[in-house]
Amino acid sequence: MASQAEKTVSHCIALLREAGLRVTPQRTDIIRLMAGRARRYSVQEVHRSLSKKHPGLSLDTVYRTLNTLARLDIVSRVNLQNTEVVQYEFQDPEHHHHHAICMECGKSICLDECPLPAAFFDSLRRMKFKPEHHAFEVYGRCAACA
Repeated sequence: MASQAEKTVSHCIALLREAGLRVTPQRTDIIRLMAGRARRYSVQEVHRSLSKKHPGLSLDTVYRTLNTLARLDIVSRVNLQNTEVVQYEFQDPEHHHHHAICMECGKSICLDECPLPAAFFDSLRRMKFKPEHHAFEVYGRCAACA
């Protein structure tokens, strides 16, 4: 019987195929890495984590793969204020969330509530605007740094 993690990876691979994209060992391992731990990764961290298993893996391949996965809503881009590093996190379709980020230590806390009311999305639909993504981040100080 397949574990939940294996089912998640299989679902993501199916999304790649539905989009007409090749399923390579590198893409599969990037998905496994991202889905396996509830944390954010930079392109460099993904590259470091997988370069021993895939010695020919380039930073460019990791970057393009993560952007492809973001386009398919498999991962989401997290652009933290006051940093030039873009991070990516696995986008669990069952767990829509936002972030509270400590400006002192960088800790990120998941916010399970979405502050955007349904009326906001109704308004967008009336304007015939189809939102594809939204992000909400609150910046401040965590309990340890306050």
